[in-house]
Amino acid sequence: MGKKKEAAPAPAPAPAPVAVPTQSLQTQTALVEVSGAQSRLNMTLGSQLDQQNKEFFTTQDIRQTQSTGAETRLTLGTQGEQERATIGARGEQERLGIGATGEQQRLGYQTQGEQQRLGYQTQGEQERLGYQTQGEQQRLGYQTQGEQERLSIGATGKETRKTALQQYMQQNYVMGRQRDWAQDAYRTGGPKTSQPSSAQPGIVE
Repeated sequence: MGKKKEAAPAPAPAPAPVAVPTQSLQTQTALVEVSGAQSRLNMTLGSQLDQQNKEFFTTQDIRQTQSTGAETRLTLGTQGEQERATIGARGEQERLGIGATGEQQRLGYQTQGEQQRLGYQTQGEQERLGYQTQGEQQRLGYQTQGEQERLSIGATGKETRKTALQQYMQQNYVMGRQRDWAQDAYRTGGPKTSQPSSAQPGIVE
């Protein structure tokens, strides 16, 4: 077999570029540094401005909040005073109304009580007068009844005595006639043909 061909040697590396300071490069570098410094300054100023604005608006918000709170408290205080004044006036009116109502009720109860007492007194007087009149009528009735009973008893006793007297006189008369008849018969020597009459002559009271 034939021999292999040897590889060609690698080319040598190119030399590194060497910076050669020039006037334009220095100027550009300076501009970049100045631009960077300006940017940093702008950022710092912007941050400070933002902080100031934040503090300012925060202070404004706090002041506005405080002002709003003060106004709200003032409004609520005024409203509360007005409500308290209204409630106080309403309570005073209610107390006056309740007091007047209570006074009227007490007067009504007092008048009603006086009328009831007067009615009870009048009723009691009428009842006592009625009882007195009834008692007098009863006593008068009892007196009249007693008198009538006594008169009746007196008349009955008188009639009874009269009847007893008449019977007694009748008996005496009959007995006397019979005695006379017996004596006449004894003197004449014989009985009479007829018994003596038992008729009694009239008795004069």
